[in-house]
Amino acid sequence: MAWMYPTLFTICLFIACRGQETSKEKIKMNNATYGKLVNYLMDGYNKAVRPVLNWKKKTTVELDVTLYVLLNVDEKNQLLSTYLWFNQSWVDEFLSWDPMQFDNVTKISIPAHHVWQPDTTVTESVNEEKAREISYVTIHNNGRVFQYKPMHVDSACVLNIHSFPFDYQNCSLTFSSWAYTLEDIDFAFLKIGSAYFPDNLKNEGEWDVRDVIPKHIHHKDNGLSYGEVLYFIIIRRRPLFYIVNLIFPSMLLMIMDIVGFYLPPEGGERVSFKVTLLLGYSVFLIVVSEQLPATGMPVIGVYFVLCMIMLVVSLMESILLVRIIHKESLHPEVPKWLKKFILVVVAPLVCLKEWVQFTTPEEESSSSTEQTEKSTEKLTIYNNENVLDDTRHLHVGQDSELLLNILKEVGSIREHLKKSDPQYVIQEWLQISYIIDKLLFRMYLILLLVCGFSIGCIWARWHGI
Repeated sequence: MAWMYPTLFTICLFIACRGQETSKEKIKMNNATYGKLVNYLMDGYNKAVRPVLNWKKKTTVELDVTLYVLLNVDEKNQLLSTYLWFNQSWVDEFLSWDPMQFDNVTKISIPAHHVWQPDTTVTESVNEEKAREISYVTIHNNGRVFQYKPMHVDSACVLNIHSFPFDYQNCSLTFSSWAYTLEDIDFAFLKIGSAYFPDNLKNEGEWDVRDVIPKHIHHKDNGLSYGEVLYFIIIRRRPLFYIVNLIFPSMLLMIMDIVGFYLPPEGGERVSFKVTLLLGYSVFLIVVSEQLPATGMPVIGVYFVLCMIMLVVSLMESILLVRIIHKESLHPEVPKWLKKFILVVVAPLVCLKEWVQFTTPEEESSSSTEQTEKSTEKLTIYNNENVLDDTRHLHVGQDSELLLNILKEVGSIREHLKKSDPQYVIQEWLQISYIIDKLLFRMYLILLLVCGFSIGCIWARWHGI
């Protein structure tokens, strides 16, 4: 056991020497300028109370917020994700000193948890602000404290996607205090007229930051007033991607639908073509639905619905024309009222009156009457020239009346045979269908232009063109 005593003596001697070195280091640190200054500032300092000598005096917290990165805009959850450079400053009346007593030191940085800090909070924040661990504050000899830290904020923002994809959004970030009222803490701007987002703002995504507008207000809640500083972030969506992938293909399909009107209506090619367009547009809308915002009803959605309705109307018009052209199978003749309405009213409206290769019912009856009167007149003249006596004149008059009746019967038979001709009936229905086709095409084109012009004006107004 004798060998243990020297060992214990050695250990005790080492500990004693080490303690002396540590004490010397502490003495050196306390004798250093910064060490003496920190000891002077922290002597009797209480970080739990607001740092004012007169409790009736309010503390003014000055803010300077710079938007550094626009991370994301979540339209479905109505969230705005930003990365900020957050600076705040206030006066701590218990943290001032005379620089002459501390080797002309005018500022010092110490851990932030050693001093009082205002509970500045983003009101719209939906989660805890994710700031980097920069836990130091800078204190000047006049008691002015500066705190700098970057901050990742996910804030709630009511997004109006009515004018998608030419929409502007106005999202606000409100900085205020939860615990202190306006009697204790008020907010102000640290720098007046400074840039609130840098020129090299990193926003290479879908959105473009147009402006950041600051505003200072006093807000009342449950009879208590609070000071607040608001930053309105104005952002605009970049629409080129949606123009190329959504609007332009839809316009091409509608142009193809208009071109389809130049196919002859008597065949089934037009109906097949328009059915194919309708199916293609349906598939296009399924793909488009994945790129549209999940909330609200933007104007572009109305535009797509109108295009689908116009394609359906165009298909119905083509089916109607095919039905009219094959009408002779059930109704051999074109009704007189329809024939009169199309030839007298519709044909001049569409500038196709010269296309009509047959006359109206009144013209046909007048033509037959004129021919009958001319034939009767010729027969009468012939009989008058060859009258020999009264008896013969009587017989000739009776013969003329008989010939007139025969002429009328022959005209009726001729008209009946003409109308019974299948080619004549087909030609009549084909002419009627062509005039109706031109009328419906012009109505369709006018309606399409009006809808497109209206939506284009709305988009142009929102886009600021």
